[in-house]
Amino acid sequence: MGVNFSASFQHSFDYKSIQEFKEELIKGVRFPRIVQFILKVNENNPHLRMEWSLNRQRIIESLNFDPFDPIAIGDEEYIEVSGPGGFDFIFNKYMCDFNSCFRWYSFLKDPELQLELRSICKEIADYFSCDSTIYIGDSYGSLDYVFEGRDMEYYKADLIKRFGEDQARCTLEDLLDKSVKENKSVGYFIDIFNDLKNWE
Repeated sequence: MGVNFSASFQHSFDYKSIQEFKEELIKGVRFPRIVQFILKVNENNPHLRMEWSLNRQRIIESLNFDPFDPIAIGDEEYIEVSGPGGFDFIFNKYMCDFNSCFRWYSFLKDPELQLELRSICKEIADYFSCDSTIYIGDSYGSLDYVFEGRDMEYYKADLIKRFGEDQARCTLEDLLDKSVKENKSVGYFIDIFNDLKNWE
């Protein structure tokens, strides 16, 4: 089950806000859990030590050759913020896909890793002013929706179409059981962080 953990978030940032997000990641003050986690990852994986960087690109199919708008994010572009610990954030104008170097199955199976990644995602969701995130194995192409310029409502509706209405009520334990039973990454989970609201 070699697919990576992926989390998707709604956002309403423009280009300047994403630049500020990168600067906040560098400072680390607003993201203590991310900083702590990256230090731990880098200790055992020195090849993942790197600086935070920002890259703005057009999707491959784009026919728009005009200069980038200094503020607005266009329909045919994406912005990538990459950094240490294998952390990677890819934005279109509506949603952001967060990937790390951790496997989906490890996230489902290891309670400590699960809690750490969920608390990191809560930090991100709080910063983006959104109240939930969707976790999925990256083999299901959450990143494709970013590159297609989709928003979170479209993404959720498509997941319901693919996995059925009942999937929205599955727990992470249910997803682990299904993954073991079917020997593949199955389903998604919408985290509203209720159990993490007062967690320190």
